[in-house]
Formats: sequence, structure tokens, C-alpha cells
Amino acid sequence: MQFKETTKTNTVTLAEALTAYEAPQLKEFMSKTLDDGKDLTIECADVTTVDTVGCQLLLSCSITFTPAQRTLKITAPSESIYNAFSRLGLHQLTEIVEN
Repeated sequence: MQFKETTKTNTVTLAEALTAYEAPQLKEFMSKTLDDGKDLTIECADVTTVDTVGCQLLLSCSITFTPAQRTLKITAPSESIYNAFSRLGLHQLTEIVEN
């Protein structure tokens, strides 16, 4: 997982896995981004393994950023992200942007 901070938007590029093991690190960065009043982009192109905790965290990010009037972009979704969201019925609850 790689993190990049700029003036208005923070970006996290996910590695191969988005599971319960990686979730705390992503959650911490998400919280910091909100506290700093910035938008967040989550790049998912390299994700090959995702579990329900990873999906739940992405959904939580989406739900949390909207009332805070911050923008969350989930970009370049891998096939694993699409499949996991579809299986769990979450693809209709969150906007995923293809790059």
C-alpha cells in the first residue's frame, strides 16, 4: 500500500490484497484524510485478493465521506474488486470509476 498526500487530495494505491490484515492501515489513512479536510482517491488496479472486511472498509469510506462533503473516488478497479462487490451486492451502493 502506497500513500501520497497533496494539498487537496490524498491518494492510496492498494497492493495485491485488501483484507482484514490491510484494513487498519487504510482506515487510519482515511481518518487522517477526513481530519485534514481532504478528498481521497483509492486506486485498486493491483488488487487480486479482497475479503468482506476490505469491501466493508471501501463501503464505509464511501458512506463516511459523503456527509463530510468530501469526495471519495475508487478508481481502476481490478476484476477481484468488481467480483467481490457484485457477490456481496455492494456494487449498487458505491461509485467505482474506471481509468
